[in-house]
Amino acid sequence: MKHKLIFFAMAVFLCLGLISCNQAMAGLPEWLPEEVMDQPVQQFEAVYTAEGSLVCAYYCIPKGDGSTIKYSYHPGEPLEQMALEKPSRDTVLAMKDMPVLIEALEDWVLENEAGMEVSLSYLLPQYSFLEDTEYPEKKLSVSLETGEMRVLEGDYAGSKEYGAIDIAVGVSMQNEAGIVIHPYEIKYIVYIDA
Repeated sequence: MKHKLIFFAMAVFLCLGLISCNQAMAGLPEWLPEEVMDQPVQQFEAVYTAEGSLVCAYYCIPKGDGSTIKYSYHPGEPLEQMALEKPSRDTVLAMKDMPVLIEALEDWVLENEAGMEVSLSYLLPQYSFLEDTEYPEKKLSVSLETGEMRVLEGDYAGSKEYGAIDIAVGVSMQNEAGIVIHPYEIKYIVYIDA
């Protein structure tokens, strides 16, 4: 009987460990819960230190009633959710696509913008290709399938249904009042290619 109880207790602890590690085993970042993986991206922003550590991540997904849910993540803190009145939009890019894109962008930025703080912001397709908007001169594309980054020599000619991500870089400063300001400049636009 004693052996059965020990075996049962070990099985329970193993199951609890597997449940708590499910997200880590799936290779998902802490900011991305499994239940939102198939949801379309409405908005996304991530901010990184000059050393490449995540400071925060924010994103919105549809709520189901036409509005959106905003998720806020700060490392070491629980993921927060907040309902917004903001109307949801139909987008092709899903949250499950974001880890590959963000990892590719993180790697590229660490190599090409060493020592700079970085903000990555998703642009919906309808805002990524406006003719009357001045986008940064430095244009790249990132493959949704492989995460490969490519510097563009001319105009972007790939898929336009996924939108783009802009990369802003800078260094935080303190003003006379002791308030930290982030004077980031949008330096790159990265078109998401299928």
